[in-house]
Amino acid sequence: MKKKVLIFYIETGTGHKKVAKTIAKILKEYGENKFEIIQVSATQLTPSKEMDIIEWIWNFLLKKNMLKTAEFLYNFLLRLVILPFLDITIGPSTTKKIDRFNPDIIVSTAAGWNKALNDYCQKKQIPFYIFITEAFPHFTDTIGKDATHLCYFKESCSVAKSYDLNLPYYSKPIYLETKTKERIKYLLNHFYTFFIRGHKNKIFRPLGEVQKNNVKCVAVGPLADKKFFIPLDKNLIKEKLEIKNNFSTVVIMSGGIGGSFILKNAITIKKKYEGNLNIIAMCGNDIKCYQKLKKYSKDKNSRINIIPLKFVDNVNEILSLADVIICRASSNTFIESLLSKTPVMASSLTTSNDDGCLEMITKYQLGKIFKNQNQLITSLKKIIKNKEKYKNNIISLFEQYPTDYQGRKKIIFDTISGNEFNN
Repeated sequence: MKKKVLIFYIETGTGHKKVAKTIAKILKEYGENKFEIIQVSATQLTPSKEMDIIEWIWNFLLKKNMLKTAEFLYNFLLRLVILPFLDITIGPSTTKKIDRFNPDIIVSTAAGWNKALNDYCQKKQIPFYIFITEAFPHFTDTIGKDATHLCYFKESCSVAKSYDLNLPYYSKPIYLETKTKERIKYLLNHFYTFFIRGHKNKIFRPLGEVQKNNVKCVAVGPLADKKFFIPLDKNLIKEKLEIKNNFSTVVIMSGGIGGSFILKNAITIKKKYEGNLNIIAMCGNDIKCYQKLKKYSKDKNSRINIIPLKFVDNVNEILSLADVIICRASSNTFIESLLSKTPVMASSLTTSNDDGCLEMITKYQLGKIFKNQNQLITSLKKIIKNKEKYKNNIISLFEQYPTDYQGRKKIIFDTISGNEFNN
């Protein structure tokens, strides 16, 4: 009899859902006769205006590049104040609805829901797996006390093992039948732990903290859809995009939401870069951004050739043309950039859940981090001049992990099948 695997994700950004789809594909390809796959989002289980609003505001703030506001509202206000209330209310009531699927295994790509899911799996005595979709699990809700964690990098395992699992957040389960008194006690313990004693118990964990637990954690290497591992004909892709020159090519991207990040950096390069260049601007679902950049693309004789694109399914093909990828360092974009073996230029302005991307760029010299528009231009020149050096650094990083899709896929399948191993 097939085991039912429920893959639980959230709709904020695009990375959580993409990773959920990738895991589903892997389990179907490798274990067609072993697993029945069910994919479900938090909003599907608990349709509510509150959940829709939370997801809409997050995506809106990223689109407008209002990262400091997003940082305050979501990474600290939401996690410190609102999430504990959700832990004792919506969390248990939502996970109770999982009963109708009767899963044998749960896989989560949903930061913020991992406590509720961990408590559910602990009660049901079923295996729980968390795929950490960020470069590093920087916040308390990204790991689970009883979970086996899958992640991209060995450094991620170090961060996951730095949390104190004796804290009430991890050690005190909340169920649907938990009494009001116990829920209030959990809430008070949470505020005492992270406010009164916040200097010792921070919700944010950087790389380099002392190990405090032995959670199971498996690093699989950078992973995305299978298509990112397939060799491509670059000349054919250039023909599709009507690129008829041999200029260096820059891809600017910020996930599927597009936004002001794309527009601002494309125009800055257009005005200030001295040299020939193709700029492929990945506008995603942002039609206004696409229309504004479309005006610049009409100048066919310019030394800077801007090619705006709407949302596309062939991101792997576009990235294969790039000599440099300029991005807001969200984990999904960062991982897809690495898989194209292309140097990354990331803005230093990012939300702290994606700080791990910047740390990896710095530690392994995978590209450059720029703070302002002047640094954007100088860093771009340096990377184009030394792109082979950065490409070799990316290849060296990959050598720490299975080098192909099949190898990384096998790690995930073996882990979820129960043939686990720890990094």
